Amino acid sequence: MRRAIGCLVALHATLSSALAQTPLTPPGTGSWRVRTSPQVDLWYHGLAVLGYGAAPPGAPLPPLPLYDSLYVVQVRERSALTGQRALTETFSRDTAYEFLHFVPLYFLDADPIAMLDAVEAVARTEPGAAPRLRDVRLQIGAAVLAAALPRARQRAPLREFAQALRREWEGFFRAHWDSAVAARRAVLDSAQILWDSTFAPRLKPLLFAAKLDEGMVLVSLPLGPEGRLVTGDRRLNVAAVRFAASPQEILYAAVREMCFEWGRGVVQDYVAPVERRGRERELEAYAAVRCGALVMDRVLREYANGYRAAYAVPAGASFEQAYPIPEPVLRGLGERLDFLLGGL
Repeated sequence: MRRAIGCLVALHATLSSALAQTPLTPPGTGSWRVRTSPQVDLWYHGLAVLGYGAAPPGAPLPPLPLYDSLYVVQVRERSALTGQRALTETFSRDTAYEFLHFVPLYFLDADPIAMLDAVEAVARTEPGAAPRLRDVRLQIGAAVLAAALPRARQRAPLREFAQALRREWEGFFRAHWDSAVAARRAVLDSAQILWDSTFAPRLKPLLFAAKLDEGMVLVSLPLGPEGRLVTGDRRLNVAAVRFAASPQEILYAAVREMCFEWGRGVVQDYVAPVERRGRERELEAYAAVRCGALVMDRVLREYANGYRAAYAVPAGASFEQAYPIPEPVLRGLGERLDFLLGGL
């Protein structure tokens, strides 16, 4: 899932130089780091438990849900957010709140409480303005959030949500997160080793071509198969993905997020506006999955079957049936990848 566009594109560009002062990876690493983040997981935990972005009750589960429904089942009884339908309904009424799915990725250098303080500062600030915060790392996130939600009525629920997350953090989530991540540490370490030894060297031409040289693969407990991608200038990149059971699946999800950059514009180029109306987001999401398989076929062949299996769906549907895209889009993705790979 690519970062929300619109007015935020210009704002993101103006903030790039400031973001460079707070790099997401150690200087000179030349690669991607596999990391976790308590503030990111706290925020996504809140949205997941609220059910924001989930399929309506009784509707079939989409192939690429934003949040992990099994995670929600596991934490629901301990969460004070369970049943708070008013917030969910408020967020669902205004498409501007879709940016909430990206908010914590602009606070990667903050701790959970500092992030929530910044969010509440946005809620208190007059409409159309951003709060002035001493810490540039918090200022950037607050400015982006303020631009996404400029109206007073949009900001009021932010304070309620931030205060609820603060109670959640102190009530149980801090201990829960520490324990859950510690139990999965070996998988994270293995994912980093596999990325450094195999994925990064083979993906290097694609990473360079799309200005994805460095960044962070942010592994998050509450996320579902639909991840998040925020891009910057070569080093300012974040791919947030679900906490899969194996290191390979973590990296499959990261590659699929990077495909939003490698395949940028292909759906628009090969599908007429009338045919993609109302389906553009779905087409781009499915195209990213199929793009990931094409990447595996070209440079990581020994992982091609594993990638397809990781995105398998029940009911016996094939990989192609589960993620259908028009043939011209599939052909366009292949041509784009071959171009980026230099014809290899």
